[in-house]
Amino acid sequence: MQCMTRYPNHQNPTDCHEQHVISDKNLVTANGTSALAFTAAVLQLIHFQSSQELTRTSDPYRLEFYQYCPKYDNPFG
Repeated sequence: MQCMTRYPNHQNPTDCHEQHVISDKNLVTANGTSALAFTAAVLQLIHFQSSQELTRTSDPYRLEFYQYCPKYDNPFG
């Protein structure tokens, strides 16, 4: 498992995950650099918006402006 090679001090080799966000039933956890992905996972868990609407709402922060505009159009123009 690549995770155990990168993190040899990890105590449980069967429970080492390299995803930024992990969700199991009503629990969501993330590493310290994944605040946006964590927030999106929590909002999806509580059915705050549809998955498509949630992606569209978070994409301005996840994508660069010049990647966002061709996908959704310029929000300022």
